[in-house]
Amino acid sequence: MTWPPDKGPLPRSLVPLESESLFGLLLRLAYRLDESPLRVARRTGAIRPPGSRGTYAAATKLLLRLDPPQLQTFARSTRITTEQAENLTLLPLSILYPPLADALTRRARPPWLRFDSTRYCPACLAGNGSPIQNRYGGAWRLHWHLPFVFACLEHHTYLRDSCPACVVPPMRLTPGSGAIIPAQGTVGLHPAQCRAATPLAEKRICGARLDKPHDYPAQPFPDLTPDIAAIQQELLDLLQSPDPAHARTRFTDLSVLTTVIAAAWPRHPHLPGREELLDAFHAHHDKDLMLTEGREPQI
Repeated sequence: MTWPPDKGPLPRSLVPLESESLFGLLLRLAYRLDESPLRVARRTGAIRPPGSRGTYAAATKLLLRLDPPQLQTFARSTRITTEQAENLTLLPLSILYPPLADALTRRARPPWLRFDSTRYCPACLAGNGSPIQNRYGGAWRLHWHLPFVFACLEHHTYLRDSCPACVVPPMRLTPGSGAIIPAQGTVGLHPAQCRAATPLAEKRICGARLDKPHDYPAQPFPDLTPDIAAIQQELLDLLQSPDPAHARTRFTDLSVLTTVIAAAWPRHPHLPGREELLDAFHAHHDKDLMLTEGREPQI
C-alpha cells in the first residue's frame, strides 16, 4: 500500500490561522473533532499508523516540511490547499534562514532551531475575539520555534517559555521519544492548555490554561522596552526580506556573533550596550544552562 493512504476529507475542518504551525492546527482540529492529536495526525497522513514500516514522524520533520505525498493527503484531508498546508511548515522560510536550509539536508538535530519546545504569547493563544477563536483558541505560531523570536509585537510582550502553573515548558518533547505533541494520545484538552506531565507520582497532565496567566500567582516579568522591540522587529523583517541573500548573510553574522558572546560569557560581561540587554542575556544564558543540565529553572 502506498503511503500516505488517501482516506478522504475529515468530517469537519478549520481554516489555518495566520502564521499557524502544523502542530497548532492539529491541536485545534483534535479539539473540534473530540479526538486525540495523534489520531488526527494519522488520519490526515501526517504520521504513519501503528504496524506500518518506519516510525512516527519526528517533530523536527513535521515542522520542517511535509513530503509531497503527505502534503497532498494532508491538504485533502483538512480541506485546505497544498499552499496553505506547506505554509504550516518552516520550508518556505528556508531560503531566508540558513539553519533551516541546513536542517533539510541532514538528520542530526539542527542548531539554532527550537523543535523540542516552543515559546508562546498568552494573548495570541486567547484569540482575536472571533467566535471560532473563542471556541478553539488562537494560533500556536510557527515562528515561535525560531530562537531569535522572543517577543510578540502585536501584544507588546515577551514570549513565555514555561507554564504559569507548573513552571515547565508546556509543549516540551522528550528527545528521541518520537512524539509529535506532548500528551498526543489525550482527548479533550483545549489547544491552549498546558500539556506538560506532572511528577510521576501524580501521573496526570498539568492542564493549566496558558491563555489565562492571570488565573495563577503572578510571576515577575520584565517590560518589553521600545529599544528591544525595535530589535525584534528588525529580525522579523528579515523573514519577509525581498533579498534572500541579504537575509541569509545577516542571520549568519548574527549567529556567529551570538556564539562568540555566549562562549565568552561571563568572562567578558561588560560589553558595550544597554544594561537591560545584558541582564536579559545573562538570565537567558543561565536558564539554558539549567535545562541542558536537566534541572528545571526556578522562577
